[in-house]
Amino acid sequence: MASKIRFCLFFHGTIGNDCNWNLAMSHPATVDQPDRPARWVKIPVISVLFEHPDLGYVLWDTGPHPAVTGGAWLPPAERELFFLESNPDQTLEQQLRLVGISPRNINLLILSHLHWDHAGGLVYFQKTEAGEKIIVAEEEFKYALLKTHQKKNCFCQDGYCRHDFVLSDIQFDFWNHTGELARDFTLLALPGHTPCVLGVMVKVNSGDYYLFPGDALFTRANLEPEPHPPGLIYDSLAFYRSVELIKAWKRRYRAQLIYPHDSEQFKFLRLAPQWYE
Repeated sequence: MASKIRFCLFFHGTIGNDCNWNLAMSHPATVDQPDRPARWVKIPVISVLFEHPDLGYVLWDTGPHPAVTGGAWLPPAERELFFLESNPDQTLEQQLRLVGISPRNINLLILSHLHWDHAGGLVYFQKTEAGEKIIVAEEEFKYALLKTHQKKNCFCQDGYCRHDFVLSDIQFDFWNHTGELARDFTLLALPGHTPCVLGVMVKVNSGDYYLFPGDALFTRANLEPEPHPPGLIYDSLAFYRSVELIKAWKRRYRAQLIYPHDSEQFKFLRLAPQWYE
């Protein structure tokens, strides 16, 4: 029986940052090069829209808040380390228009985790159907609240921005395990980068499987030739356990991995309004 699931990829611009944030100690100083300069890289930011026969339109991640490009949303210290380059056409609202829909047409919203480049677009879902039941991991939500409320003026810390997810007229529904959300649509609990990233695996119309690990694996280099954690890491031991889970699912279903921040793979991806079917 055909799966009748398809998906498209939205592009929200690029983040410029030191390469060691994405691949820990990948460009260190050495005895021969004690003053080796840092290496600045630009990585893509994406979200994914699924069309499912039972769930309807399912959005996985939202990209950053529309104000981030102007610099007003993030504190200066964060902007010094992570610089978003995007244009108005790359906001979530405009990307949805490429396929003829708006935030109000989304039936279900899943957040891989709550960092600002993945959850900033929640502002579009206040007083919407999808905003009434946003799926996120419980430990992720608790940790994000902790990091953004530890100090009076600390609204943004360790990639979490309070203003992104502490909003009126939205509600969260917690998902804490690896399992099927609906037919041919599986959520994977992948701790490591943060307390819990929620990845997605789907089977599309053609019968092919696609696995989206989220920031559990920023790029292919985090997986191959050997597992290598990012510099942005919450639990390094959990990272390796999550890698083994991803490898097992990939092997079992011969799934194609689509990484969230892989500039090399990104060159070959089809973007909205094109669909993967």
